[in-house]
Amino acid sequence: MRTKGYLISSLLMVSLFISCEEDNNIDVEKPAIDISLADAFPKSCDTLYFGESFDFKALFTDNVELGSFSIGIHHNFDHHSHSTEVTDCTVDPIKDPINPITYIEDFYIPEG
Repeated sequence: MRTKGYLISSLLMVSLFISCEEDNNIDVEKPAIDISLADAFPKSCDTLYFGESFDFKALFTDNVELGSFSIGIHHNFDHHSHSTEVTDCTVDPIKDPINPITYIEDFYIPEG
């Protein structure tokens, strides 16, 4: 009975190792978002207001193909930045948010 248990355990281990296949096609290059276009929007230091509509415009590039992108919009009453640009913006005094907004939405890009 003990030999049968070892045999079954060994077969399971071998089948696990055989079924694992190494994927050499991993995309390690990060996509880029370009907002240096003349009509890109929003750009650094732009202010968006509740109730006003706007068109988001940026150039997304990647070495392979993008499948989706996500947009996150949230308040900036504490003047934090996610930008990698070195830009000094004219800002209002720091405020405590009242009913702060957080909007996160994923958008899928069709293949090709």
